[in-house]
Amino acid sequence: MWILLASLAFADPEDGRYESVLSGDEIGAVIDAAIEEGAQQYSFAVRWIVRSRLQGIRDWCTSYDIVRTGDQWSHSCDGKPPTTGTIGADAVSIERKDKSTLTFTLRQADGRDVTAKFMGEEGGGRQQTYKFKGDHLLLDVMVISDQLDPPVAWTLRYDLKK
Repeated sequence: MWILLASLAFADPEDGRYESVLSGDEIGAVIDAAIEEGAQQYSFAVRWIVRSRLQGIRDWCTSYDIVRTGDQWSHSCDGKPPTTGTIGADAVSIERKDKSTLTFTLRQADGRDVTAKFMGEEGGGRQQTYKFKGDHLLLDVMVISDQLDPPVAWTLRYDLKK
């Protein structure tokens, strides 16, 4: 019992499962709107290429399991195996299902907020900033590419499940 009480006393305030306030379809609509806004910077003839390349990001997480112990960070999307790392450490390589490689870095943002950056071999990637506001998580996402200026961006809200 003392171990349980001690672990609760030292648990970071952002630890837990966060569930989206939106359904999967509603998340898709938010991302579709962000993709469409990003595509508007291109000529009509190029927009369909931009849309097709960004459609892979449309299926987004409806929940995150987050664990933080000091500078060790772990987050898992929809129960999938977690991505873990050390905040402030050098980039770590992650092999994807298609055998391509991503580099993954974690940085401390404002207060307890954390920014995770995933960059692909061709220089494109995404940056996710986890902003903790009480029992809520605001997730700011930016899709980064040399061809996207400004980047495609959106924000989603998740609530801590109790």
